[in-house]
Amino acid sequence: MRMEKEPEGKYLEAKNLKLHYHEFGSGYPVICIHGAGPGASGWSNFKGNVDAFAKQYRMILFDMPQFGKSDKPVIKDQRLTFLADVLDAFMAAIGIEKAHFIGNSMGGQAALKLAVDHPNRVDKVVVIGSGVIKAGSIFQPMPLEGIRNIANYYKTI
Repeated sequence: MRMEKEPEGKYLEAKNLKLHYHEFGSGYPVICIHGAGPGASGWSNFKGNVDAFAKQYRMILFDMPQFGKSDKPVIKDQRLTFLADVLDAFMAAIGIEKAHFIGNSMGGQAALKLAVDHPNRVDKVVVIGSGVIKAGSIFQPMPLEGIRNIANYYKTI
């Protein structure tokens, strides 16, 4: 049965942040990390996947800091390092040693950075539209048009 309305989520504290997430199903944990588009959250990016995954996995839809219902800190450090450290602390607080990850766009980059910085936390990673950070391309302008549009949106608010 597909849920259209966002259910009540859960909160925990990690790295002095109040972090919001949804949890469905049971089994091996799969942590889903959303992208950075306006209004993005774990629920907005992954609600359509809950029914299929929750039959076999403990599915966690994570709201990154600055998004969804999680705290909105000012990030002074390198963003992906900060997010990897928050994910590591989130996993410790929720009692998950190791998980699979599905990351959309910046969420995929955060999962990959977690795998580099805290390899003991990551089993498998699936990324969706998560390009490398500082690579150029002869086939398309960099940054990508979608990334430029997102950056311009955040500059206006």
